[in-house]
Amino acid sequence: MESQDIKTSLRDYFRILYYWKSTAIVLFLVISLTTVIGTFLMPPTYEAFTLIVVEREPRAPLIHKDYDIASVPYQLSVADERSALTKTQSEIIKSRQILERVVLEFGLDKYFEAPNQVEKAVNSLKERVKVEQKEDTDIIKLSVEDGNAEMSARITNAIADDYVKWMSELKQNRTKSVSGVLTERVEILDKELREVEDKLSELKKKGDVASIKREIEATTDRLADFKAEYENVLADIKENYMRLEGLKNSLKQENGLIVASQMIANPVVDSLKMKLLDSELKRTDLLNRYNKESIPVEGVNKEIDQTKAELNKEIMNVVNSMESDLTAYESRKKTLEEVKDKYSKRLEELSNIDLEYDRLERQIKSKNELYLNLLGRQEEAALTESIKSNLLINIKIVDPAKEPLVPSKPKKVLNTILGCVIGLMCGVGGAFLKEYWDHSLKTVDEIRRHLELPVFTSIPKAKGKVFTLYTPGSPISEKFHTLSTSIQQLCKENGINTLLITSASRHEGKSVVCANLAMSLASIKDKKVLIVDANLRQPSMHKFFELKVRNNLVEMLSQGKAIRVDSTDINNLHLISAAEEISEPSRLLASDAMKEFINRVKAQYDYVIIDSPALISYPDASILGFESEGIIMVIKFGDTNREAVERAKSLLDKSRRKILGAVLNNVEYVIPEKLYRHL
Repeated sequence: MESQDIKTSLRDYFRILYYWKSTAIVLFLVISLTTVIGTFLMPPTYEAFTLIVVEREPRAPLIHKDYDIASVPYQLSVADERSALTKTQSEIIKSRQILERVVLEFGLDKYFEAPNQVEKAVNSLKERVKVEQKEDTDIIKLSVEDGNAEMSARITNAIADDYVKWMSELKQNRTKSVSGVLTERVEILDKELREVEDKLSELKKKGDVASIKREIEATTDRLADFKAEYENVLADIKENYMRLEGLKNSLKQENGLIVASQMIANPVVDSLKMKLLDSELKRTDLLNRYNKESIPVEGVNKEIDQTKAELNKEIMNVVNSMESDLTAYESRKKTLEEVKDKYSKRLEELSNIDLEYDRLERQIKSKNELYLNLLGRQEEAALTESIKSNLLINIKIVDPAKEPLVPSKPKKVLNTILGCVIGLMCGVGGAFLKEYWDHSLKTVDEIRRHLELPVFTSIPKAKGKVFTLYTPGSPISEKFHTLSTSIQQLCKENGINTLLITSASRHEGKSVVCANLAMSLASIKDKKVLIVDANLRQPSMHKFFELKVRNNLVEMLSQGKAIRVDSTDINNLHLISAAEEISEPSRLLASDAMKEFINRVKAQYDYVIIDSPALISYPDASILGFESEGIIMVIKFGDTNREAVERAKSLLDKSRRKILGAVLNNVEYVIPEKLYRHL
């Protein structure tokens, strides 16, 4: 079973290739010829090469700074070191520094448009330079491609020479690089250290650190005392100012002297205040006995006025004294502010000097440590570089480039072979792609898979229409005999004799199948066969048998004429033709007259074969499906779309008549017979 499946799949593959061979051949020829023509028209490219030996650089020993012991780090494998070395040297050779020299030396930039001519020339040259390692050796192969053989050799040698020169300069510079940097850094650091020490020396001339710190402490204490005294003076000023303002405001009021005197703690003021109160009490007593103008009352009034004057004078003396005190406080305040500011500035100056001391001392300490560290590293670098100076890689040109005699590109033989291979692959791929896009039915398996119908036979493609009559014994005739045998067996098993021959679309050969099937059935002994040409839109059955239409189906149905048939050249085979087209054939085929006609001919003939129009184009076949007892679908090889056949089948299913099967018509056997036998 597995062997049979393999054979089937191989046949399918070969069938696809042979069926779409024109597509495959065109693609093959286009691609292969394009490749060949392009290869032979391509300008030649020459490749010159030179061999350069690169001695690998051993790992330099590291010097342990504490014990002065040299140690060698972990070694890579030889293959890994060679690979890394080749990559490194390749990048160096292709670097802009080297290639730009060559571009300017040969004037290669003139072949490029401005701007950035040199940049474009360098990039172009970089693409043409190739660096490879000779297997299991320390030799690298440097090659350059160019359209001119002589120029390719000259450019190759120029790049190699510049590369060797650059590596030689690198070797000289590396022996001094690290040590030189460290020496320069030590000198700079030594200069900076001296500058810091000079600053500290100048600062020490202003006093030593201990005396400055003592002065800071003393100044801080004095400044605190002055600040406390200053705050007390501010409080006294505020208190005296408030008392003075209160005294002045009380003098402005009624009985202000009495009120003001109460605010002043002064014995004279207190005595005058008591005297004034006694006089006023005395006046009150006299007014009870005398009138205002009396001599005793006037005398008391004079005494009161005199006392008030004295009291006012004493109060003003107190006010003046308070104002004098306030002025003195303000003067003291100003003096204290000046002293406080003076001490604050001095304290700030001393603090800055102290901070500068600390900063300079930190700098000296830090720079001293760094200086000593750099001196140690300088000694290590000098020792290490003295060892490494003899271990740097050595470069030497082994074989200078020579002018190539033959071009390296294009590779005509290789390109031709590749073009043919790619063309063949594209041709085969194109054939299978067209097969994938093609939805037409071409095999019995496809019909069974998509339509779920049995296939009676496959009719080969051939010229002509009536094969059973004119080519008896031919393969096509035998195919129709096979079809008739299958139909005869089905009709016998199902008790039917009326068959409808139809197809999904026009020009699929259903009329040819109808005529040849009828002739094959008529060849059976004592079997009468009738062909009914029900294709009223394009009647053609009478043309197959070269008969004149004497009995017209349309007249029989529309005018009720008696059923008359035309005899053919084949015994027991008769024909009812439709020689003219009518305006509404569907209505006529669906009439009761058609039903009666079918019933009458069924009783008179062993087989009634009905030819009909295409299913999708017209409804005639669906109508006739109701009257027939079995339906045979004709499918044209490589032409009938499977979606169209599926739609036609769904239309027939609505007629509730059994679709007996299908006939694959006009089959092309594209695989040669000799090859087919071996598949």
